[in-house]
Amino acid sequence: DSGSYTFNWNSAGYYESNNKGVHNSYALAKVTFFITSATKITVSCVNSGESSYDYGILSNLDTTLTSSSSADSSNVKKSFYGQSSSSWVNVDYTGFSTGEHFIYVKFRKDSSVNSGNDSLRFKIIFS
Repeated sequence: DSGSYTFNWNSAGYYESNNKGVHNSYALAKVTFFITSATKITVSCVNSGESSYDYGILSNLDTTLTSSSSADSSNVKKSFYGQSSSSWVNVDYTGFSTGEHFIYVKFRKDSSVNSGNDSLRFKIIFS
């Protein structure tokens, strides 16, 4: 791996992976939140890159993803494999108890071509 990266908050109101164009790399974020009553959490994402090589992955609630550029196959709520687009896609999390919870957000970058925005952008919506 070329190392791990994070997600940066930007002025447009979302987080974006900061490993654009860095081959064999990944960006990883743990998003922790505290729920005081039953609610729905929506992770709104734009995955832009080589659709089958550079893509985002969202973990199941309260589970981790690997700290590597590998493509996780367990603990995955949503993989954007094969889904490069400039459109926002919503992934809903529901059915959890009050208290602290977390999800992991990851963008993996392969070892070659750069395509599109070459990043995962996301924002969290509580409703």
